[in-house]
Amino acid sequence: MKLYTQLAGVRKGTSVWTAIRCLVPALENSTEEIRYLLLWVGLEALFGANAEITHRISQRIAFFVGKDRSEARGLYRSAKKAYEFRSKVAHGVWRTDESSTKLTGETETLLRKALVKLLLDGEIAKPFLGKSDSREKYLDGLVFDALPS
Repeated sequence: MKLYTQLAGVRKGTSVWTAIRCLVPALENSTEEIRYLLLWVGLEALFGANAEITHRISQRIAFFVGKDRSEARGLYRSAKKAYEFRSKVAHGVWRTDESSTKLTGETETLLRKALVKLLLDGEIAKPFLGKSDSREKYLDGLVFDALPS
């Protein structure tokens, strides 16, 4: 019930709103490349950066979703690989195969975990529901704040 209550309170025009608006049609779409791109638009709405996008978005996702540095390290590698594939899909140089289906599932999991974490913790959600500079400051701080080992 708490998740629904938080979901219902998300303001339009925020990065969380954009992510949710991308997740819903992605889950309804059976065309893998469209689904994949929608999932990444959602992740970019939450974790995107203006420069060094592949590295920074992968790092931000990893530190936000990861429970400790070890998990974050693995998530970083997965997110980076998935983002590189996203670029191939976005630029039309990809093909459906076992790895594309696996990457779509992993990407969906990343976005789902991030949204659940945001929606269940109002304090964590605040930087994502306000001005983009507070989101930037929060996400950049994750990398330098110590996570449990």
